[in-house]
Amino acid sequence: VSSLVENHPLHNLDFDISLSSPLYIMYTSGSTGFPKGVVVEHSQVMNLLQNQKEEFKIDSTDRILQFSEVSFDASVEQIFLAFCSGATLVGVDRSILLDASRMGDFLKEEEITHLHGVPSFLKGLDLRGHKSIRRVISGGDVCYLDMLDKLGIDQMYNEYGPTEATVTCIQTLITRDNKNDSHSVIGRPISNTQVYILGSYDVLQPIGVV
Repeated sequence: VSSLVENHPLHNLDFDISLSSPLYIMYTSGSTGFPKGVVVEHSQVMNLLQNQKEEFKIDSTDRILQFSEVSFDASVEQIFLAFCSGATLVGVDRSILLDASRMGDFLKEEEITHLHGVPSFLKGLDLRGHKSIRRVISGGDVCYLDMLDKLGIDQMYNEYGPTEATVTCIQTLITRDNKNDSHSVIGRPISNTQVYILGSYDVLQPIGVV
């Protein structure tokens, strides 16, 4: 491998990349049932990462689990949140992910601080006694209101967003004080974004109207 590396130049590649340049294409079929490529630009991902770094207070001491495969857009948040913060990205074998008991041991052994997974995965874990965990994020499906009790923690984040809106566009912090408040589960838009509530005919709804 070293010989292959030595045959390539060491200087930065000469690419003209702007904020509007495409960063990746993610294929999704959630809204139509048919795979379609979604082009996501640098500016969209950078806005997400800047918001998450500030919201979660990510720093170089964090150890972020890469729970999601690269074909799922949540991996973008996990991978680049680590790389753009000087944090450590920790991979995990699929066989461990599918075994809640082994996964619990893995989280302790690897001293994971940032755990981001789907609700069906998270509800099988017991995080009591996990001293390294700083934050837990649920995303990709409906968040269970009793998740805090199942996990044995006092607070967690719930994220929501389709691939077309760059991984996460809405999020909220769920605590034991508000976990039974159904109006706070989805949350509010992340920094520099807006959310519009439309009716059946795509007309903007008045405040308080479903």
